[in-house]
Amino acid sequence: MIRGVRRPEEIVGMGLSKRLIVRIGALLKKQMAFSAPVLELATPGTTMERLLLDPGLLTVEASNNELARILAQPRLARQGNALAVATAGDGVSVICLQEEFDALEGWGESWGQQASTEATCGEGVAQTSAGATIGRKAALNKADLAYWDEMLRKHGGCIQAVCSETQLSPSRVYQILERLGLKPKKYRRLAFPANAFALQADDNVQGTTD
Repeated sequence: MIRGVRRPEEIVGMGLSKRLIVRIGALLKKQMAFSAPVLELATPGTTMERLLLDPGLLTVEASNNELARILAQPRLARQGNALAVATAGDGVSVICLQEEFDALEGWGESWGQQASTEATCGEGVAQTSAGATIGRKAALNKADLAYWDEMLRKHGGCIQAVCSETQLSPSRVYQILERLGLKPKKYRRLAFPANAFALQADDNVQGTTD
């Protein structure tokens, strides 16, 4: 059974935008949730995030054909991320990956129960192919680190550009970077090595005004 994400602590480390977090809460009030695999694909700027922020989701019912139309995104299907709607045991409609239904058939109902338990606890463990276990939160933080590292490299450490792409405030971006131990000035030096001295001076000025 696919339960979906229901509690704030379950999205820690996913790198979701504040706007999407608000949308998740609003839909929970309408008895509609998202599965963890769907949210893991909905980082800022992705096709999945844009779909989950579609205004139509706030007005449709789970049984409505309009919902199926909204979820039917050819691009996601081509990427192997086609969406579907499952019904949890308490009647909540859960937007999930079609592949999750296949996983239930392949692994059996016990896998679905295990996945639901992990989502509820937020600290569940995932079995690797080698039989080792890693904390779910640690795995998500690792993915989060890779995302923000790539974002900083892409924009040469420019926080303004990062904020523009992620639609997050500078204070929120700095908060995330501090948690992950990432320093924008390092990426600015990589992007503009000839201006490293000037950038250092700029950092010192900024430090006095933060």
